[in-house]
Amino acid sequence: MGNDDIDAQANNAPSLASVVPTPSKSIRAHCLWCCGNSAYEVSRCPAMSCSLWPYRFGPAPTAEMLEEAGDALMHPVEDGTTVTEFQEKGGTRLKAIKRRCLDCSGGSKSEVRDCQHLACDLHNFRLGKNPNRALSPEQREVAAARLKANVERAQAAASVDGQNSPTHVGKQRAHATPGCSIPGSGAPPANRDARRR
Repeated sequence: MGNDDIDAQANNAPSLASVVPTPSKSIRAHCLWCCGNSAYEVSRCPAMSCSLWPYRFGPAPTAEMLEEAGDALMHPVEDGTTVTEFQEKGGTRLKAIKRRCLDCSGGSKSEVRDCQHLACDLHNFRLGKNPNRALSPEQREVAAARLKANVERAQAAASVDGQNSPTHVGKQRAHATPGCSIPGSGAPPANRDARRR
């Protein structure tokens, strides 16, 4: 089955208002579709480079599966990520789906974003987000407050770092009295040798 088969199924695609299955079930359905609806073929799948391969059974990949995949490059191979590295860097089902969709779209993020294959089991997750986890208005307010606090903290840290910039430190040195040590100025205290004795 190819993209034409997916296009042909688009007329029978469920509406987006219907309940979206979980990423795990969507991966399983996609793997079954890829293997001609044969669970046996899914279990024997040799495509270890497919980002969905470790998740093809539904549950999280086992240590044995990851050992079997080992150093196989994961598609898209352009970034050189292996299956093991993907898992070590916090690989998830959503990230695996995002990689699969990127591979399907020839490495084009805009093609992934604008994908029209609505009947594809992975379509709702193609951007690496789970539509089943929509935030309530209260959760949005909490998230917005958290973001605002983080931005303010970052701006405060940037202003403190700005005071320790080379130009600011140079101004501190120009105004320092002899023998005075200003933290961060690099000027040693006048009585440093006296403290060692």
